[in-house]
Amino acid sequence: MTENESPNQISEAIASNIRSLRKSRKMSMGDVAEVTGVSKSMLGQIERGESSPTISTLSKISTGLNIPFAALLETKEKGTMITGRNDITPITGDDTGFRLYPFFPLKASRSFELFDAEIDGNVESDNLPRESNTEGFIIVFQGTLELTLNGTDLYLIHSGSSISFRADQKHTFRNPDDELCRFCLVINYRKQ
Repeated sequence: MTENESPNQISEAIASNIRSLRKSRKMSMGDVAEVTGVSKSMLGQIERGESSPTISTLSKISTGLNIPFAALLETKEKGTMITGRNDITPITGDDTGFRLYPFFPLKASRSFELFDAEIDGNVESDNLPRESNTEGFIIVFQGTLELTLNGTDLYLIHSGSSISFRADQKHTFRNPDDELCRFCLVINYRKQ
């Protein structure tokens, strides 16, 4: 991020992207509320930049509008940039115990998105399936991450380990320990 860019760039991008999508599809706020399950008042607050949506809310919007989650986060890049973690507004879970820092959101020019993620001790975050043929890759840097796929298959990933999985299925992240868990999450949108 450059000196001239706001730390709230992601929030501003979310507001702009939802408004643009809604208008390009000639949808009213009520139409979007109906297909996403997010109230008209919440959608209005997000579009006006008065509210930072949670991961769950963004997932509902992306699923309802049938777009990649990362399309809501897309910002305009300006050539070569260095971005610090403090320059990024995290996307939080419903209880803020789960935070995603979108270092490389999905762009038309690339087929992946990369997040620095952290989850507080004994916190769980449900994630809706991504679009078809989507892959997830995780490297745990600190603590232990529990990944549950489709509510049945449980995997423990310890610090220094990685896992790849199909992200087009329901997946849950959980920190089974008391200490913070930090990991890198890459979502790859394979071409159909």
